[in-house]
Amino acid sequence: FFSSRRRHTRSLCDWSSDVCSSDLARQVLDSRRSAAPMGGRNRLQGLRVLGVEDAATNRLVLESILTDEGARLVCMEDGLSAIDLLTSQGRDAFDVVLTDISMPGIDGYETCRRIRMISKTLPVYALTAHALPGDRERCLAAGMDGFITKPIDLEALVQALLPYANPALRTTTNPPHRNTLPPTVMRPTAQSPQLVDWDRLARELPGGEAFLFRLAEMAADTQGNVPSLLREAVAARDYDAVRRLAHDLVGLAGAFRVTPLVELAKSVQASARASTPQSLALAVTLADSADELFNQLRSRLELFADSQGLA
Repeated sequence: FFSSRRRHTRSLCDWSSDVCSSDLARQVLDSRRSAAPMGGRNRLQGLRVLGVEDAATNRLVLESILTDEGARLVCMEDGLSAIDLLTSQGRDAFDVVLTDISMPGIDGYETCRRIRMISKTLPVYALTAHALPGDRERCLAAGMDGFITKPIDLEALVQALLPYANPALRTTTNPPHRNTLPPTVMRPTAQSPQLVDWDRLARELPGGEAFLFRLAEMAADTQGNVPSLLREAVAARDYDAVRRLAHDLVGLAGAFRVTPLVELAKSVQASARASTPQSLALAVTLADSADELFNQLRSRLELFADSQGLA
């Protein structure tokens, strides 16, 4: 980083509990969780963050990182909803804004320009999977203070936000404890190379197995149909739909740190934006790769359920 759709205003802590409402998730997260909190360092204690992110998996990752560090997050799904919230609550309701760049409706650049009509001083950072040459200048031109690349790195995010955290001026109430399940031993099925490094994810993201279960379950439930939708878009030669679905898969693959899939989805997104025939062939490959990722996520969920005696 550098320094220099739907309208609702619930906290992601409230929202993320909804995605765990299945019977299996309730058993895992309620009856099997440990009483010991995760060891977040609370370096962002009391920081009030407005997030703007259309991908559900990225919202959950952002919520996990920020609440574990003591910040308070309100996350909106699109730029217009964020602008409405900021207009109604005022500039002083938040200390910093984190906004995705590629979103339905107005993009992150336009979101920032409209924020600047409300406040000239509220810090705004872009969350982007691109970080290409010229992105820095576009961010600055839109009035942003910097950008943070996806997949989101915990330390990079914390270091970017630390200058805006001032616990002495805010409540000292501790954030809700994040609970984790007892360690479990899982052996992945060896039929296909594993796309997700689960051990790495457990090290990098707060919340342990409980959080990874939530993330995998939500991804499978909310985006499991993206590969079939992508094939339908290819058959219809709908370049705009191909681009949008590839964008969704950039966020999904980034949440699980599947770098080759991230790069493939970026290539499809870029070539579909230019309406090149190559994008349609690449999109079919992307759909096949995404199918494999979803199959592995579902297998992981089954293994997790078996390990907890919940099958």
